Amino acid sequence: MGRINHVWDFEYWQILQKGKNKMMEDDIIYKMMIGIGEDQQFYEITEFISKYNYEKLINHRYSMKIFPYAELPVLLFDENQMIIPLVRGTKISFDQFNTEQKEQVENFHKKLYLH
Repeated sequence: MGRINHVWDFEYWQILQKGKNKMMEDDIIYKMMIGIGEDQQFYEITEFISKYNYEKLINHRYSMKIFPYAELPVLLFDENQMIIPLVRGTKISFDQFNTEQKEQVENFHKKLYLH
């Protein structure tokens, strides 16, 4: 049997832990269970996200796209539809994206520059 991942909509994410961001003094980071997976047995899919970003997501200021089989299963977009890291003060590398994510980002930016 192959690996099956299911990433939930953010309304169903569960905070497992919270702590201080070492890169930004005024930021809190949540470790969240964002879904479940199944291979030989069930497992939790977890991600870290800044409280600030999570609140923006809950308030529909930010949006997200789910890629359950990618190294980065969730991409977060700000009000300008720019990709931002889940944790403030960190960086996202295009090299971390899988093929589907790269195509989505490239197509989005092509649309922006065509208008």
